[in-house]
Amino acid sequence: MVKSSKMQVLVDQGFLTGEMAEYLEASFDKKVNVIIAGHRGHGIIPLLATCMTCIDKNDMKMVKNVEADLAADVSYYVLGDLKDVDFGKVLTKIFTEKTGSVIAIKDPEHGYSLMKILRDVYNANNDSKKEYIMVECKKIGETKKVGKITHFELGEKGKVVKKDIFNELTAE
Repeated sequence: MVKSSKMQVLVDQGFLTGEMAEYLEASFDKKVNVIIAGHRGHGIIPLLATCMTCIDKNDMKMVKNVEADLAADVSYYVLGDLKDVDFGKVLTKIFTEKTGSVIAIKDPEHGYSLMKILRDVYNANNDSKKEYIMVECKKIGETKKVGKITHFELGEKGKVVKKDIFNELTAE
């Protein structure tokens, strides 16, 4: 059962399934890193805003000034639409140096390779305990929806292991 009323709105709109919403909520409870990917206009910003409502607002920091905001000791750092910031470097820094998790967008304006970042993190500190998911938003015709959720983790010797948890795109 979906706990968040805001997440339920997205389910009711057909943006994602109830199972996807429950999976995301459980991921936040487990402090999984969440990357929301897609083009602008495909629902990435509304999904980011909705995901933020699933986290205790006193235990998250919306990153606006990278150096100052990363000094906060919180469970979640939120990277939204930042200008003139190298998302890859910021994510690598958080994943390597901080105990908190991340919710971030990945769009063409903020292009980075999650696979490369994960390899860099492992090479920096051999940390293979953190989990990551990528939520891919798509626009099919005029319909915006979550098309795919993929789980990433670092396996033996830093090898990135990925598994599609939900893939609504295979039906197309």
